[in-house]
Parts: sequence; structure tokens; C-alpha cells
Amino acid sequence: LKRQEHNKAVELHLEKHRNQSVNHSVFYSFVPYLPERLYRRIGNVDTKVVITIDSKGKVTVDSLSNVQDREVCDQLSGMISEWLFLPKLENGNPVTTRTATKVQF
Repeated sequence: LKRQEHNKAVELHLEKHRNQSVNHSVFYSFVPYLPERLYRRIGNVDTKVVITIDSKGKVTVDSLSNVQDREVCDQLSGMISEWLFLPKLENGNPVTTRTATKVQF
């Protein structure tokens, strides 16, 4: 359901900003969490997340800093890749962009 809402929002975003340049904006995100057994293993997480937002507003995680545990990294990457954005537009055309954010939990 979120994906369908997102697809419609992207269409409206493209129509509203025809021939304009605008930065990406968050459509749907949440603070990632770890299953209890992983949280017990590593405790609190404070990480810089570098992501790529494609021209459709979908996310790929490029890197997580300060997370050494592969299983934790995979878990967090999987959750963060569920975030959705309205894509960056250049002259009304959606483009891929990279950005970083800090995540603490």
C-alpha cells in the first residue's frame, strides 16, 4: 500500500514541478530497530548512513559508519532501503542523488 501511495505521490510531484529543479524530500521513513538479540549484542547504534535515492525515489544504502557487525549492517540496510522519497528534479526531470543522514537508536 505504501508503494502505491508513493508511486502516485511521485506522479503528482512530477506534474507539480514540471520544468523546475527541486531537491529530494522524504515521503516515508522510520527509525530502524534491531531484533532484541542483536541489540543485546551491540547496544545503541549511532551511525552515519549514506544512501542513493534513485529517480523513482527508492533507496539503496551505500554505507553505514561505525557498524562492524555484518548481520547488524544487513538488518539496518534492509530497513533503511524501505524508506521512500520524492526524487530530486533537475528541470523537471527526476535524477539519482546521494545523501547522508545520522541515525541513532
